[in-house]
Amino acid sequence: MFVLLGLSIVAWLFTFFRWTTVQRWWYLNGSKKFLKQPHLDVGVVFLLFCANLAVISMLTYRIIERGPTRTAAPTENESKTAPAPEDTPKSAVVTAPTKADSPPSVTGSSTEEAPFKAQTPWLLVLNLVLGLSVVGLMIFASRWLYGTTLHSWGLGPVVEGKWARTLAVSWLAFFLLVPPVLLLHEMLSMLIPYQHSTADALRQLRTDRQWTAVAVTFLYTAGWTPIVEEWMFRVVVQGFIEQFMTHRRNFLRWVLGPLQPVPAKLFGLESAANVANQKTADPAAKLGWGTWQFWAPIALSSLLFALAHTGQGAAPISLYVLAIGLGFLYKTTGNLWLVVLIHAYLNGLTLTRLLL
Repeated sequence: MFVLLGLSIVAWLFTFFRWTTVQRWWYLNGSKKFLKQPHLDVGVVFLLFCANLAVISMLTYRIIERGPTRTAAPTENESKTAPAPEDTPKSAVVTAPTKADSPPSVTGSSTEEAPFKAQTPWLLVLNLVLGLSVVGLMIFASRWLYGTTLHSWGLGPVVEGKWARTLAVSWLAFFLLVPPVLLLHEMLSMLIPYQHSTADALRQLRTDRQWTAVAVTFLYTAGWTPIVEEWMFRVVVQGFIEQFMTHRRNFLRWVLGPLQPVPAKLFGLESAANVANQKTADPAAKLGWGTWQFWAPIALSSLLFALAHTGQGAAPISLYVLAIGLGFLYKTTGNLWLVVLIHAYLNGLTLTRLLL
């Protein structure tokens, strides 16, 4: 922790004395097209469609994760304890079963291993495929319905090949933001103990020396989880709140979104689309850092992000502060991978400290 705080102080001093350089890095790392329209301009109907896609994906994963049920056919042990024929004395049927014939206990090691059964490479790949399929359908549907581009989803800088700049700025932003948040978390944990199911699972896997499961859990938590959470809370939730505040005087606009002519005609919504696409944007929503319109979407989406982590002790408080910083970075750069990397560094650091 002291090393992180020292690096954080160095990062803050560098930012203070080389502010012009940091500004240039910040600007070059971002997306100019995103900054011209800094939100995902879609409607509530589209968000419901995305929510249905996510639910279907999760249900599919759960069904495959559980595998085929055993209720269709009796198992070998069940066949051994099946009722005897009619000519068998009843006393033979009610005798106590032997230890070998008894079914596995539902409170033994089998239930303890159940949470870790899902953490396998095959199920991880399945989850990745389902998640990427949902993301692809969301991007394709928004492109067809609203004419959005990859810049609207925070993917513009990556498409433009700004990988090196994104990586450099992510490290600077990490040391500016994360160490103070971790210090706040450590102080709050003295009052409210920290709890997390993944941390408990990882401790158990380490104790049992299940290193493959440890590696899979680590990659899943530090790699895939940041992508899902930042995509959801920064791009979709924060973007929609900005869209709502920009067009809050136009009910049909934030319900339907700016429908393109083809889907509007296909669904018989030409008249509604004409009203929704009228220029009724509130210019106050496009003001700079010193306005509440700038910070309201960041604060509200960060609050939802923190509430999604309830049950983890005092972590929601520190995560709210972290989300404020990530929301600010995303809004001022339009670079999704910048906030994903910072989130991934934090998760990876937390798990590494736990393992060590």
